[in-house]
Amino acid sequence: MNAPMGARILKGALLLGGVPPLLSGLFAMFFADSYLGFIDEGVAGLFDSRAYPLVLVIGSLQGGDAFVAGASRIFVAYWGNVRLMIAFAVVGVLHSAFELWLLPTQLLSWCQTEQLCSEAFRIEIWAFVGLHAVLIAGFVVGTVITLLRPR
Repeated sequence: MNAPMGARILKGALLLGGVPPLLSGLFAMFFADSYLGFIDEGVAGLFDSRAYPLVLVIGSLQGGDAFVAGASRIFVAYWGNVRLMIAFAVVGVLHSAFELWLLPTQLLSWCQTEQLCSEAFRIEIWAFVGLHAVLIAGFVVGTVITLLRPR
């Protein structure tokens, strides 16, 4: 009885953690200029005309990586291999812990210092902080329930 519950929690956390990077990665991959503009209209002005195309290429590449990461989480969730879901959960906890440090201490700090982040972008940052907290809880609870199931 515990194994299906743990697997359901892992599946839900993987889906919840897969859809946002899949969507934002797809957007950043094909519309890197608009994605940077969403941060703030003044971000493009931080780079000279020779460097900005490189920033767009790097943004597109990172968007592609986020798309693949999100798609792989969704694939693993639907495939249902419990050991693979646990492996993705462990990596997910590490990634989410990093994001919980990076977003408020580095990105929001930069936004405040430079005054270059739109209000919508700041709201997105806090939404992702909340998402990563929920993901850690889901990954940990799902993994513990799955590993403690009676054999």
